[in-house]
Amino acid sequence: MDGGRRLDHAFAYISRRGCVDHRGMPLAIAEIDAVGRVWPALDQPRMLDLARRRLDPGRLLDDFLAAIIADAEVRRAHTAALMSRSRPFAYPEFTRLDRASN
Repeated sequence: MDGGRRLDHAFAYISRRGCVDHRGMPLAIAEIDAVGRVWPALDQPRMLDLARRRLDPGRLLDDFLAAIIADAEVRRAHTAALMSRSRPFAYPEFTRLDRASN
């Protein structure tokens, strides 16, 4: 982090691109522990499959992931499409911490 500070815990993980909106509710990633979670959570394989169903429903999940890994343009297009349906970050009481550039 800036100034050499180091975090030893976080109170929230919030993507700067917004969170996945599903049926009007944000979705959490189940592998990230939470106390008192009120929103539904999907594990990573189910979250990836949800993205596949939204973006490329005719493809098998493995093929969908391979295309994202192999092609930067596919990644950009999928990110833009997911962002267009995401719930934007809009909580002024949180402080955004950006990754330090190396």
